[in-house]
Amino acid sequence: MKYEIVQPIKLIDYSDKCLAVIGETKPFKEDLKKMGGRFNYGLSCGAGWVFPKKKREELEKYVNSKGGDGRFKQLLLF
Repeated sequence: MKYEIVQPIKLIDYSDKCLAVIGETKPFKEDLKKMGGRFNYGLSCGAGWVFPKKKREELEKYVNSKGGDGRFKQLLLF
């Protein structure tokens, strides 16, 4: 059996005007795109999705529903 530790997605304040969703976002790509996010490889915190701050409440609910808030790691078995 193979084990892999995956860091959950995390919502951060990136600047005065925007938020970023970082971490292992690939499985959530389509959802993040539909919510108006733009993927950016060049963020100072690493690649992630950028959103305006007015999306905070929606993003907090989404990130938490996907098991990510930056405090836990998920162990995947496959």
